[in-house]
Amino acid sequence: MLVTLDLAPYPASVGVARRFTVDTLRRWGRDDLSTTGALLVTELVTNAILHARTMVQVCLERRDEIVRVEVHDGSPVRPALRDHGLDATTGRGLNLVARLAAAWGVDMGGNGKVVWAHLAEDRDDDEWAEVSFIDFDDPDLDGSDDDRPTRASGSTSDVRTHGVPMLGRCA
Repeated sequence: MLVTLDLAPYPASVGVARRFTVDTLRRWGRDDLSTTGALLVTELVTNAILHARTMVQVCLERRDEIVRVEVHDGSPVRPALRDHGLDATTGRGLNLVARLAAAWGVDMGGNGKVVWAHLAEDRDDDEWAEVSFIDFDDPDLDGSDDDRPTRASGSTSDVRTHGVPMLGRCA
């Protein structure tokens, strides 16, 4: 099942995308993904609005037990995980996505890019206490090439997975 939402590049669109995501997940009977889905969509749409400044499309796709979120924008600039100082007011969005998603990546194309994530089940209160929103030292990004996003031969897609099969790209 596939649903999409087109958004103008305005800050108010972030809340619209978040409500769309939560409502869709509830309709699909996936309340277990609503908190994670809302956080991931908020980060991805905020990044697209701040950096791409183009129209944005949110795509939610459900196949079997996997829900994939995609945010399409018209910018050819590839987003990147960044190091940030403790006093930085931005720069943590993709680190949050990396920490919360079961898998995530970036597909580059002629008309911009798609940043996607596979939703992982929501954390319970004890698990949230373990997530530091100040310092996202991701052990998967310790400099080892084995854990970095990889590019498939001949592909324009960066992929970061944790044993989750890739789904077809929303159009």
